[in-house]
Amino acid sequence: MDALRLASIFDLEVCLFGCYHNKKKHKKLQHIIQLYSSLISKNVPSAKLSVLILEGRLQNLVQTLGDEYDTLLFCAGSKMNNEIWNAFYKAQFPFYFSAKGASSAQKNFEKVSVPVDFRKSTQDALLWSSYFARFHQSKITLHVANDSSNYREAQQTNANLESALKLYQTFGYSPTIKNSTNSSYRIHSEAQKVLCDLLIFSASSNITLPDKIFGTFEKKIINRKKRNVLLTNPKKEMYVMCD
Repeated sequence: MDALRLASIFDLEVCLFGCYHNKKKHKKLQHIIQLYSSLISKNVPSAKLSVLILEGRLQNLVQTLGDEYDTLLFCAGSKMNNEIWNAFYKAQFPFYFSAKGASSAQKNFEKVSVPVDFRKSTQDALLWSSYFARFHQSKITLHVANDSSNYREAQQTNANLESALKLYQTFGYSPTIKNSTNSSYRIHSEAQKVLCDLLIFSASSNITLPDKIFGTFEKKIINRKKRNVLLTNPKKEMYVMCD
């Protein structure tokens, strides 16, 4: 269970969460969560575990999950459907999506890739990559976009890279840097093709009509289910992890 592995890396509690819309679903949800809770307690007795069941739709509950229950990371399964997509854009914490058929080695999150583009929100993704480097000694690879055709975008990409390097230096870490020939608009497609255990990036900042019809780039990457993905929300100020 990916949530258990991630919780162990950061010494966090796993909360088995579910939401319901009617009493019939409530009873079924209680039964399922109780089964998972018993299974985890039996097989991983050291796990910090809690249970939370709330009435309502996920997109209307994410603010409560953050403000009242101190949620730092939401494990959303392996698919980004419309319900998850709507909830994600209201959340102040990242969503994690698991790859289909990922090996146990990939669940160790030893190799982490981060596309570095010109968007300011990329700094949230870089911050989360630093957590994996600092607390798990993951090997971080930064795929840096080539935005030389646009001076302003190139400046911001370089600023994001410099900010990340300063952050890593605070705990004595040096990531691997791969300078791409692709611009910020294609760097995510390139990064997902590289063998890694986890891909961390920020979602779309501007949602267009074609995005709503055909899906945003992050939705397409996640639903291919080839990589474990940790996705940060560019529209919200993220909660950060304390030392």
